Amino acid sequence: MTVISRRVATPLPGKAALAITRAKSLAAIMKRAGSNTSLRKIIFGDEVGDIHLYGRYENFTHGTKAAVDMGKDPEMLAWHAAR
Repeated sequence: MTVISRRVATPLPGKAALAITRAKSLAAIMKRAGSNTSLRKIIFGDEVGDIHLYGRYENFTHGTKAAVDMGKDPEMLAWHAAR
C-alpha cells in the first residue's frame, strides 16, 4: 500500500522564495532517504500561496525507515537548526 506524507508551509509575506528554497532542500534530503518527492506552490483556492511537499513511500515500513534515515542525516540536522 502506497503511503503519502504531506508537508505544508505557509510563508510570511515576502518570504515565499525562502520557503521554496528550504522546501527544495528538504525534498533533496527526503529523496536521499528513499522518498519519491513532489514540490508544489498552490496558485489558487483556499491554500493559495502555500508550499506543499509530498513524499511517496511503498508502505509504512519504507516510510518509517526513511524517517529514521532522515533523522540521522547531518544535512537534516542543519536544516532544522536553520529554521
